[in-house]
Amino acid sequence: MNEKRQIFGWCMYDWANSAFILTVITAVMPIYFSDVVVPKGGYEIFGTLYSATALWGFLLGLSSLIVFIFAPALGAMADHSGSRKKFLMTFCYVGVLATLGLYACRDGDVWLTMAFVMLAQIGFAGGNSFYDAILPHLVSEDKRDWVSGKGFAYGYLGGDLHFLAALSLILFHESIGLDSGEAARIALASAGLWWGGFAIFTWFGVHEEKTSTLNESNLNIVYDGFQSFLKTAKKIALDRSFLIFLFAFMMYNEGVQTTIMMATIYGKEELHLGTPVLMGTLVAIQILALLGSLLFSRLAEKIGTKNAILVSLMGWSFVVVYAYFM
Repeated sequence: MNEKRQIFGWCMYDWANSAFILTVITAVMPIYFSDVVVPKGGYEIFGTLYSATALWGFLLGLSSLIVFIFAPALGAMADHSGSRKKFLMTFCYVGVLATLGLYACRDGDVWLTMAFVMLAQIGFAGGNSFYDAILPHLVSEDKRDWVSGKGFAYGYLGGDLHFLAALSLILFHESIGLDSGEAARIALASAGLWWGGFAIFTWFGVHEEKTSTLNESNLNIVYDGFQSFLKTAKKIALDRSFLIFLFAFMMYNEGVQTTIMMATIYGKEELHLGTPVLMGTLVAIQILALLGSLLFSRLAEKIGTKNAILVSLMGWSFVVVYAYFM
C-alpha cells in the first residue's frame, strides 16, 4: 500500500476524465447544444415542444438514473471477480468513444447528440464508481483523505489545461481557418482524446490484487455478483445509520452534480450571459476548486472527514440559496 507509482496512476485518471466533465458537460457542449444543435424555438418530441435547457436536463438525468440502477450490481461483480480496474477502463473507453462521436453532431442533430452525450456521461459516471472503489485498496486509511484530495487537485489541473487549450481554439478559430462550429466540435472530440490518452497511466500504473481465485465463467460471475449485491442490500436495509448516510449522500451529491451540469446552459438560456463571461467564470472556478480540494483534504485530516464535508456543504448551500434569487 501507499506506493507512489500506484497513487500517481490513480490520480491521473482524475486528470484524464476531468477534461470531459469540464469541457464537454460543463462548458462547451451546453452552449453548442443550445446555440447550434437545438432549433431556436425548441425541439418537438411527441407533440410537445422542449427547450434546449429542458432536453439537457432530461438527458443528463436519464443517464444518471441508468448508472444508479446498474452500478450496484456491476460493483458487486467487480468485487467478486477482483476486476475493478477492468470495469473502470471499460466504462472509460465507452465514454471516450462516445465523446469522439460528438465531432459528427451538427445543426439539428438533436437525437444523435443526446445519444452520444448520454453514453459518454454513463461512461464517466459509471467509471467513477469503480475509480473511487479502487482507492481503499491502494492507500492506508490514514492517507485516504490526502490522496483523495490530491486526486481532485490533479483533476482540476488537468481539466483546466485542456479547457484552456479548447477555449483558445474556440476564441481564435478564425485565425486558423475554422468556423465556430468546427472549432467547437474539435474541442469536444479533443476531450475524448485527452481522457482516453491519459487514462493509459492508470491502466499501467495501478495494479489490482485479485480478490477471487475462482476460475469461473463470465455467466457465473454475473450471477454471483447479483447474489452478492442482494445480500449486501438486505444487510444495508437493517442498518439505520448506513441507510441515512446513503440517503444523505444521494441528496447532496446529486444536488451538487445538478448544479454543475446545469449552470452553464442556465446562464446562457435564462440569465443571458455571454459566452466570454461564462468561460471566464469557469476558469476562475477551476482554479479555486484546485486550491479548495487540497485545503479540504488537509482540513479533513484535522477535524475529520464528516466535519469537513459539513463545513463545505454549509458554504455551498449558502451560495446556491443566494443564487436562487438571481
